[in-house]
Amino acid sequence: MKELVRRDFYSILNISRPSEYPLYASVCIIADKFDIPLIIQGENAGQTLGASKDTGTGGDAFNQFKLNTVKADPLSLYAVNGITESDLALFVPPLQSLREKGTRSIFLSYYVQEWSQPHNARFAVEHGLRILPPDANPYDIGMHRFFLGLDYYFRPLNQMFKYIKLGFGMETDLACYDLREGLISYDEAVFLVRELDGKCSAKIIDDFCAYLGISLQAFWSHVNSFRGKMWKKCGETWVLDNPVWEQHSLPRNLSVADICKRLGM
Repeated sequence: MKELVRRDFYSILNISRPSEYPLYASVCIIADKFDIPLIIQGENAGQTLGASKDTGTGGDAFNQFKLNTVKADPLSLYAVNGITESDLALFVPPLQSLREKGTRSIFLSYYVQEWSQPHNARFAVEHGLRILPPDANPYDIGMHRFFLGLDYYFRPLNQMFKYIKLGFGMETDLACYDLREGLISYDEAVFLVRELDGKCSAKIIDDFCAYLGISLQAFWSHVNSFRGKMWKKCGETWVLDNPVWEQHSLPRNLSVADICKRLGM
């Protein structure tokens, strides 16, 4: 896994892709191996993440393998330079075999009365899920919600990469979700994006450099080579060109801590 993370860090600046392949494929492999007729996934990314160009908004959850991050053949991507097909046994979904068996894959979000991240998080916490503690620092993880990314320590780092490449990160996504749910105001959404988008603690960055065995200087030299055209350099600092918070006057009394406390998780 370290070798795959290293490859994707240098080739596409996305260190999550090697874990996304088995995340999606493993359940299909198990269903095929044990002739399980129904696979239940979570939500359709075409509805919640704006990925409908790839996946559509229909109910066939096998379409998730059309998502940009997992649509390429993992064997052609990774089975070179010492990585074998057996190393990637959990990366390749047996879609043809499943379709021949008549196995269905559906999205749970289509069959429940209420579906939202806060609702699902409350349900999970009530049934034993442990989330980040209330004193977690949103500025360290780049988001105002404490129930996401619990399974992946480097997620804030990968979201920082997304911010550098595309000009928006996890906090933009979350602020949009909560604004759409009516949980925060537009002013609060813009404020949260200004404060948290693309943030990642120095410790996580240092730990990643140690994980790959590279220097901090080499890390930033490579990462900055992926900066999108929406960035400009002012002295030694990179800043976004004409961000939304410079187009909109914000109240001075807004606080990340206050918003987090009100939302609860």
